[in-house]
Amino acid sequence: MPSSSEHTPGDASPAAAPMRAQAPLGVNHLVLTVSDIEASHRFYTELLGFSHTATSSGQRADGLPPMRFYSGRRDGQLTHHDLALYQLSSLSQAPGQRLDHLAIDYPDEASWRSQIAFLQSRGVPLHRMIERGATWSIHVEDPDGLEIELVFDRPRDQWAHDIPAAINRRKHHETW
Repeated sequence: MPSSSEHTPGDASPAAAPMRAQAPLGVNHLVLTVSDIEASHRFYTELLGFSHTATSSGQRADGLPPMRFYSGRRDGQLTHHDLALYQLSSLSQAPGQRLDHLAIDYPDEASWRSQIAFLQSRGVPLHRMIERGATWSIHVEDPDGLEIELVFDRPRDQWAHDIPAAINRRKHHETW
């Protein structure tokens, strides 16, 4: 049995709650509702490079396809999922389900630019490119019109000394 200062997973009675929220690592995963899971599957795997890691088991009561799970790579490793797709018979059935955008992280400028070149070669329309103090990004849309931001972090020493300024610095590029 753990001592009063130790806790096991699932222990609902910690000794003392922290005084403020703990900083997360970042977004763990997002679940997106889509109108056509096959079109979205192709977009996220073939065009954005996610790996399909799993499909939910069991038959859905509404007869639609099961949920699918996708992962990027961190240090060469897949996660359980960064993204899940769930098809609805009508997107209007899920009020409030639309996100403003989904940001997808690339490890460096070279891979980011390579991905952009790949999308261009496939005829994917690119929207605005934004240079920020901490990041560079370009925006595309998925098959349902959800805005997807493709982003890479600039070197930490360029922005870590003043994060608010880095976040609020923006320069829009029409061409690049």
